[in-house]
Amino acid sequence: MKADSPQEFSKLCVDLIRQQRRDLRTVVGAAVAVPYAEAPPTSGRRKWWNWAQARSDVNILSLVMDCGLDDAIRLLNAADDHAQAIQVLLGSEQNLMASAMTLERGRIESSLRFCYLMDATVSPVKTVLRMAAFQLEAIEGTHSTALKFGADMPAARLAEIREAMDEAKGLLEENGFVLTKRKEADTYTYSLNFNGLDETVAFNATDAATRYFPGHSFEWSVTSGAVHSSAWLLPTVVGSAEEVALSASDYMVGPTGLEPMTSTV
Repeated sequence: MKADSPQEFSKLCVDLIRQQRRDLRTVVGAAVAVPYAEAPPTSGRRKWWNWAQARSDVNILSLVMDCGLDDAIRLLNAADDHAQAIQVLLGSEQNLMASAMTLERGRIESSLRFCYLMDATVSPVKTVLRMAAFQLEAIEGTHSTALKFGADMPAARLAEIREAMDEAKGLLEENGFVLTKRKEADTYTYSLNFNGLDETVAFNATDAATRYFPGHSFEWSVTSGAVHSSAWLLPTVVGSAEEVALSASDYMVGPTGLEPMTSTV
């Protein structure tokens, strides 16, 4: 396929994104429909199933895994949401380079988090730790965000959120997870330990980009520049009162998610 103009190239990219989104939904839907015990032997779900069934704590492990699978699907939906927005943007033929890169950064992070949760190359213990850390990040993040509302957050609602957070942490601790804080006075968890392995709660996207997007990890740094309006990037993507952007819009249709998303589900 050949594009003879920026407009034709944008249309080609839109068609490719649409097809990739359709293919991804088909593959993921087929994979999720298969029970753990019938998943391919090399898949992360099957490895986890074989490991967990012989354990006395299989119930809590199943709870973490089932919630983790829901989280993974939600991450894919978020990545698809960003990809669809990029598709719409390119189809509009508007020169919105900073917006396209910002959307791409969101797509990348959703994809990286998915790969991190569903990485079949790590041990089942590590998978459980990562999923538990993601779930803990969700509940603790809800609490820390609620605090930022100040007087606009009803005290009763804040108390409910705090109670849910404490219950979630208590459930993990009752089932063999060790939650560690950076400082004793801290409210939130720094890392989790289970079966002798550790995992930090905070997600390191830079390290994940290097691992899961080999050869493309620079995209995380470049698109982050758009999100944060970094001084080193802005002259390239947007103009000023006296200068136009240094790059033409057709140079920037590349960050669309067209590269294969590395995953080891």
